[in-house]
Amino acid sequence: MHEEPTQPSSPRRRYRLNVVGDFYVEDGCCTMCGVPFTNEAPDLFGVDGEEHCYVRRQPTSARELEVMLNAIRGADTKCIRYAGRDAAVLRALAEADELDVSDHSTGSLRAGAGDVA
Repeated sequence: MHEEPTQPSSPRRRYRLNVVGDFYVEDGCCTMCGVPFTNEAPDLFGVDGEEHCYVRRQPTSARELEVMLNAIRGADTKCIRYAGRDAAVLRALAEADELDVSDHSTGSLRAGAGDVA
């Protein structure tokens, strides 16, 4: 049986241009897939030249959270990360089968429990 880690094996590094907040793009991970800039979340993301995308604005409404989650679902890799502990956001990630972008233990959500560790 596979046990979920309580913390990531090593801390994730945020790309230097990410704004402060729970959502971020991991440093060195971006493949410039373009997903955040299409119809998903162009107002929430920026691009540093042709090399790396970053979160330039955190979602501030339910609609913006929805488009951020759409960008996470559509991205080629798991570079868009969530460092927060908001239970509603974690549940939305679980429903989208995207809990692996969370920086925190989510074993209880994977098991179907309501509270977040």
